[in-house]
Amino acid sequence: MVRLAKPGGAVAVAEPDTQHALCYPPNPAFDRICRIFAAAFSRNGADLAIGRRVPELFRQAGLADVEVESRTQMYPPGNSRRTVRLDLVRAMGPQIVRMGLASGQELDELDAAARPHLEDPLTVVMTGLLFLVWGRKPPEFAPVREEDDPQHHPRPRSLLRSDGQAGAPDSAGFG
Repeated sequence: MVRLAKPGGAVAVAEPDTQHALCYPPNPAFDRICRIFAAAFSRNGADLAIGRRVPELFRQAGLADVEVESRTQMYPPGNSRRTVRLDLVRAMGPQIVRMGLASGQELDELDAAARPHLEDPLTVVMTGLLFLVWGRKPPEFAPVREEDDPQHHPRPRSLLRSDGQAGAPDSAGFG
């Protein structure tokens, strides 16, 4: 993205941070599904906390004036995003079973217990956080070298493509 921006131009992203989800009143089935989701997603190389890491990645890429805001992802009753965590776990079901995280029967039972709760208009559902990050490509662009950055934290494997460069993984890692 930085390479495509003109000097002085802006780069902006909206990146989810899926480490936290909640519902109120609490629901043990939903809590268990969230733990299963986190384990399966992480084993596939996904970074549940990538949203909060984007400002650092922008600075490492040489962007200036990096700013960040976060938004809570909450959706009204009837919106399919309220059950996105359940839908993802359902879609990853065969893989979750192969990983030994849960049986197919347990996944079906958890979904049956959590889905009506999340669809209830009286239930508050937060599906995650969304980080809005933007920065400017300086007129004299030079990326910050990791070894020169005092704020550097080693990149998790999930942030490296197969060619060893920073960025989105080459594939979603499912399958």
